[in-house]
Amino acid sequence: MQNWVCMIQSDGMLIKKLVAILIRFEYWLRRCSRHIGRLN
Repeated sequence: MQNWVCMIQSDGMLIKKLVAILIRFEYWLRRCSRHIGRLN
């Protein structure tokens, strides 16, 4: 039972890491698109 709880907790950490990466990627993408828009 405790092993199952640990699995869920590690999955939660993985999801948090993925969300953090997605937020960073989205921010970088928005910055780059704004920069490209300024160049055109």
